[in-house]
Formats: sequence, structure tokens, C-alpha cells
Amino acid sequence: MTAAVEFLRVSRHFGPASAPVKAVDDVDLTIAEGSFFAMLGPSGSGKTTCLRLISGFEKPTGGTIRIFGQDVGDIPPNRRNVNTVFQDYALFPHMNVRDNVGYGLMVKGVDRRTRDSRAEEMLALVKLEGYGDRKPAQLSGGQRQRVALARALVNEPKVLLLDEPLGALDLKLREAMQDELKALQARLGITFVFVTHDQGEALSMADSLAVFNEGRIAQIGTPAEVYARPRTRFVADFVGSSNVLPPEVTRAFGGPLKWASLRPEMLRVTAADGVALSGTVTGIRYLGSGSRLSIALNGTEVAALLPAGQPVPDPGATVGLAFDPTALHVMEGEG
Repeated sequence: MTAAVEFLRVSRHFGPASAPVKAVDDVDLTIAEGSFFAMLGPSGSGKTTCLRLISGFEKPTGGTIRIFGQDVGDIPPNRRNVNTVFQDYALFPHMNVRDNVGYGLMVKGVDRRTRDSRAEEMLALVKLEGYGDRKPAQLSGGQRQRVALARALVNEPKVLLLDEPLGALDLKLREAMQDELKALQARLGITFVFVTHDQGEALSMADSLAVFNEGRIAQIGTPAEVYARPRTRFVADFVGSSNVLPPEVTRAFGGPLKWASLRPEMLRVTAADGVALSGTVTGIRYLGSGSRLSIALNGTEVAALLPAGQPVPDPGATVGLAFDPTALHVMEGEG
């Protein structure tokens, strides 16, 4: 499969050479053409800097960036076939929606009739037919997000960069827009590169994802691979919720003397009689769809999820724990 974007030992350092801040540190990355790729990580992990390196708003300190096989190191942002949707949308308040969407075509010298026609096509694509004459202030947050998306798509980029575009939306609207973005990407077939710190967004939308930590990629793979088989303690703890077990607890759970990950939903809470593992309930959180129990076990606190409808033990109760041995994932590293 053709690579839409490649990073070959790319770094971006800030500050003096004697004590640089390594925002991106020797990163290798390949993003397949036509994929929905997510960059996931906490604030300051390097994911947004990588997005800016692809767009050309930042220049690498070292390494090579290729877009569809072309080295773009000396190509300015306006000559790269990519476009960006920002979290704050960056719409022009004095322009109507149609002119906002067609702005990139105007800069390219496209005539008014053609750019208005293309803008209306893009508005229809994002389900905003009839909104062309409105001003951004007359739109909801979700509608402004769609206008920003239409404006980015009107120039027909080969790669669309999305910098936490759903971060300002409320939960229900954010979830609805996740579905719409995924469906839109599948329909258009262009490469989406999506930056987020929300692991739920990355897991639900991406074909593949990279987990960033301290300027490096901690793990890359499909959402299912990264969730089920985290390579390190950081990935296990950051992507979803996991019981990160120290070696002595892993051994108590029947594994080797190594760090391991065991997802809370894989633990079954049972009666304490006749089971190999038992612990004391130290806390209970009601989640609506179930309850999350904190259980003290062998000097470590583990979490287990109880589905709705299952009896919830009282705090201080002794409970048993059971799980499928294949759910215990021994990790490669400790970082």
C-alpha cells in the first residue's frame, strides 16, 4: 500500500542546542494512503508538533518527511497538498459560511461562480445545505466544526489534518461527529490524520494509531492491538483503563515475574470461597452501565467492572476474582 506520509528519523527540537526541548525525538512513522490515522498522547507528547511538521508550519531539526513519496522539507505549507482543521475552527466572522468555505479557492484565483458552486457542494457533503448565507456567529458549535471541515476539503487535499477538532464540543455532539467524520473519510477515501488526547476518540475512529510519549512513539498498531496488547506500562495505563500489575502480582495471577496488563472488564467478581484469588472491596463507583470496584489484593489495588444488574458487594467485603488466562498480557518493557 502507498504511504501517504512518512517520517524517517524526524526530530523537532526547541531552545538552545546545549539544552534542547525535544518535542519530537527521532520518530519513524508510515501512514498508509486512504487510512484514518490517529496520533494519541497526553499534552506535550509531540503529537501536535508532528501534525505541524506534516503541514509545514514547523520545520524538522533533523530527518526526512515525505508526502506521497516526495521530500517536502523545502516545500512551503501553501504548496503541500494537505489541509488542516483546527480545534478553534478559525472561521472569518465577517464572512458568510459560503465565503468561508470558498476562501482557499479565492486565494488561488478561482472565479466567484466556480468557488460558490464548489462551496455549496462541500456544504452539502457535510449536511449544511442552505446555510451558505449565514454568518459563523449564527451557527452552533457542531455546525461551525462542519464549516471548518468543508473549508478544508474544498481544495481537495490528499491528506486532511485534524488537530483535536472535536475538543470544544459537548459529549453527545462529539460522539455524533465522531461517527460523521468516520463515515465521511470512508466516503471520500482520502487520508485523515487525527490528533487527540482522548483515547475513546482514537479507539473508535482510527484504522491505526500511534501512541506518543515524551516526543517518541511508544506503540503503533490497530486500536484492537494497542488496547489488547500494550507494549509498555505507559501505553497500558494511557489507552483505556488497565490494571498494570507489578511482577510479584503478575506471578500471583499465574503469570511470569514480569509487568503485565489486565483490563478491568476481563476480571470476574465471584464469591470468595474456593478461589485462588481474593481481595477486599475498597471502593465502588457507579457508572450507569455497571459499577467499577476497587479491590485490595496482595498489596496492590486492582479494578474490576461489574455489569449492570449484577449484585454489588458492600465496601469491606471479601470477593473472589477470576479471569481467562489469555487476558493477562505480559508487557515487553517497563516504560
